[in-house]
Amino acid sequence: LSRELRDTQKDNLHLKERNADLKESNIDLKESNIELKESNIELKESISELKKTHSDLSSQTTEKMDELTRELRDTQRNVDKLEYSKVHLEERINDLKKINSHLEKTNSLLEAGNSDLKTRLQQQQQSTELK
Repeated sequence: LSRELRDTQKDNLHLKERNADLKESNIDLKESNIELKESNIELKESISELKKTHSDLSSQTTEKMDELTRELRDTQRNVDKLEYSKVHLEERINDLKKINSHLEKTNSLLEAGNSDLKTRLQQQQQSTELK
């Protein structure tokens, strides 16, 4: 009986030690759980901040794309105007070249006529001097 009592006391002691170990493990697990909950809260806050940042960036990107689209449209409109002006300037240059060519021909005819008149005038003067 005494041996049984000793064995039981020994078993009881082991169980108490095991219970103390389990209580310590339980405390460690509770602390880890608290740390995980805090970490989870921080992650949720970070996710919330990232979502807001993403939303802000998305809005900024959309605004910038709209602005660039407007600028591109304005630039294309200006290019179209410049091309239209270029065509009309080329037509005007061609017209002026034709006018210039005509004026050069007219000038050449006038110079020939002037030369002819000078020659006639000299002939008349010589003829007058001979008389």
